[in-house]
Amino acid sequence: MINPSSLDLTALPSMCLSRRSELPEAPAIYFAIDSLAQIQYIGRSRNLKKRWHSHHRQFQLDVIKNVRIAWLQCDDVSLLGDIEAALIEWFSPPLNGLRNELKGLNNGGLKSKLPDLMKQKGVDQKTVAAATGLSPTTVGKLYRSHFDRIDNHTVIALCKYFELQKLDDLLELVWEMEERGGNEVAQ
Repeated sequence: MINPSSLDLTALPSMCLSRRSELPEAPAIYFAIDSLAQIQYIGRSRNLKKRWHSHHRQFQLDVIKNVRIAWLQCDDVSLLGDIEAALIEWFSPPLNGLRNELKGLNNGGLKSKLPDLMKQKGVDQKTVAAATGLSPTTVGKLYRSHFDRIDNHTVIALCKYFELQKLDDLLELVWEMEERGGNEVAQ
């Protein structure tokens, strides 16, 4: 097993997130590290290159900017889960922490802050669509506030247009509480 306190992240192989197609096809624990050397996410994969072909945290990491992927190759794939769990517990990356904070919650989704952003800027849906190159249908869905998913291009276009520095300036993750019959939203 590995001792997280002795792990030197700067000694691990790494590359820019934008070069993820060049990652090795190897089993590994991986670290998404921002420009301030803060670990944003830790994960595991039997095939690092394949895992990053379309990662579920991609749009969040794209908004952070200048993220690099470092990895610790682990030829014994049976150890990946235990090593990952130990490293997540030790480093507490914010994007992994989201999973732990949401235990016991269901019926969640993303809530767009687009209506408030548009009001602050004094623009309508048609203007946002034209300025960002997004379809009016996409902007309309986001304006209605709740939706199931959003692609990277849409997030980046909106963040650039509204000059947002953080993902949570555009989106909010909300969950309905299971204990209360699913009628109240916990934020």
